[in-house]
Amino acid sequence: MTDHYRGSSHPVLDLPDDPPSDLLAEMDAIADDLRANPLHVAADDAIAFRQLVNRRRPYLTPAQFQDLFGEWRERYAAKVEAAGAAELARLDALRRRNPPGGPFVCVCGEAGDPSDPAWAAIHQPHVMLTGLDKLVK
Repeated sequence: MTDHYRGSSHPVLDLPDDPPSDLLAEMDAIADDLRANPLHVAADDAIAFRQLVNRRRPYLTPAQFQDLFGEWRERYAAKVEAAGAAELARLDALRRRNPPGGPFVCVCGEAGDPSDPAWAAIHQPHVMLTGLDKLVK
């Protein structure tokens, strides 16, 4: 991952001299790097794309730039959406392989939610005493 911010409030691209064959794929990689930085804001995409196009395709007109930027944004949004759908499918498969168990049951026999502070205040001593009994014996 490349830090394109380097202490600045906007991205400053340090591009290699030998361009990859696909401008949009190069911007995809740059956008992935930008989003890894907590300073990223949506306007940074346009700044980075302008820097990339000025370096790789300086002959584009403003209208051509806008068309190409719009095409890239649609392409990148589809990529992000597909990655999100794949992650949801992975999590769903994981959930199906590991179904939730029954409710938590205290050693005294009462079922409840251990993340509920009131329930935990009552039942935490039961669990701790049982654990201490096992250590002492």
